[in-house]
Amino acid sequence: DLTYNTDFAQVEADEQQVNLDRFPLFFPERRRFFQENSGVFDYAFGGGSRLFHSRRIGLTPDFTPLPVLGGARLGGRVGAWDVGFLEMQTDRLAQFPSENFGVLRMRRPVLNDNSTAGFMATSYAGGGRRNLALGTDASLRVRPDEYLVMKWAGTADDADSVGVGLMDRSIVDLRYERRVGRGLQYSLSGTRAGPTFRPELGFMSRRDFTSANVVANYFIFTDKHPTLRRVYPGMLAFSTFRNADHVLESGQYALWVEWDTKAGGGGWIEPKGFRESVSQQFSIGDGVTIPAGTYDFGDLQVAYQMPAGALARVNVDLRAGTYFDGKRAQAIVTPTWNVSPHLELGGDYQLTSLRFASRNQSANIQLARLRVRAAYDVRMSGNAFVQYNSTSHSLDANVRLRYAFAEGTDLWLVYNEGLDTRQVREPLGEQSPLSLSRSFIVKYSHTFGL
Repeated sequence: DLTYNTDFAQVEADEQQVNLDRFPLFFPERRRFFQENSGVFDYAFGGGSRLFHSRRIGLTPDFTPLPVLGGARLGGRVGAWDVGFLEMQTDRLAQFPSENFGVLRMRRPVLNDNSTAGFMATSYAGGGRRNLALGTDASLRVRPDEYLVMKWAGTADDADSVGVGLMDRSIVDLRYERRVGRGLQYSLSGTRAGPTFRPELGFMSRRDFTSANVVANYFIFTDKHPTLRRVYPGMLAFSTFRNADHVLESGQYALWVEWDTKAGGGGWIEPKGFRESVSQQFSIGDGVTIPAGTYDFGDLQVAYQMPAGALARVNVDLRAGTYFDGKRAQAIVTPTWNVSPHLELGGDYQLTSLRFASRNQSANIQLARLRVRAAYDVRMSGNAFVQYNSTSHSLDANVRLRYAFAEGTDLWLVYNEGLDTRQVREPLGEQSPLSLSRSFIVKYSHTFGL
């Protein structure tokens, strides 16, 4: 696939999130050009880190779009090899330099039909700096239901200090797991990342760490029960240590009982305990600051999901307990109504209440989303997505209308607007504009083969 002067105006807006911790949030890829055949580029480590995350291309750190001059993508199979190749070039915008991104992924079966091995290489050049990353991985089926997964990756960057060792610029990830849908399923994993491991095209939730994780489920099928399909108790123990001082930076330990119903619903009950070692204070929402220190806390989570096939359904997720040196209560309600075969209304509302009595700090954080999906026929459809974030005081609307002349040939009408719900900006006290941004885009897209 080749692309030139590319924009992604028709892509649905991101779901806004509120960071309740000190680690970066992960946003999934929504642009179709990068979604297609994306499975071949999947290269993930423990803790949610990735060697390649396509959201790095054409977006600033705060997700402002950058002009994409063009690029090429290749995906498919050559003999026994799965091959993925991507090359993209962005243009300069304000203080952001032009950037070049390259990715090569190759993988093939080894030993048996259920085992694979391969490598990934990424390159970045921009602002006078270069970054290279190389990773190798293998997923080996050692027994009928048991797998050994091994990954190693290293990076080289112009900003690296002289004399940086291989372990400092590398990550190692090992996992042994039993993959079954009945009986005992488990995963044992360990990950170590060095302080200068820096994949420019990747996503790292944290740096310079060592983690040891265990998670297990036991699937019990209740074939004779009139309502329940299966019940599966489980447990997890996640421990992540800072390499610098070998202190347990994050610990998460939980037990749960989850169930599925024959109608397609389900739910779970999960008590959970945490330990967090905070080396530097950080902020949550408006007016809450977590000081440096070591904290032990826990909560209870209860969730219920109605059958997915119901015309009107509501999913509920509740949790409450202690949180660092305070208390947290959270409720997430997700209603959906299939009005007709042509119209679906849905949304969700999240309220998080934080209270820190010892420091007289509190926050009520709200996220609200409303979705409207409509389709007149196979050619004409529309989507509206409106969301409110109390932390940023923003109300954003994303409306997209599409007419498909043929497969790969579309006409898009896209309207975006971002509103600031605050009346006065602090600390200057100046009247803020209600509308911070507004755009109306007409886009015609035609796909052809050579």
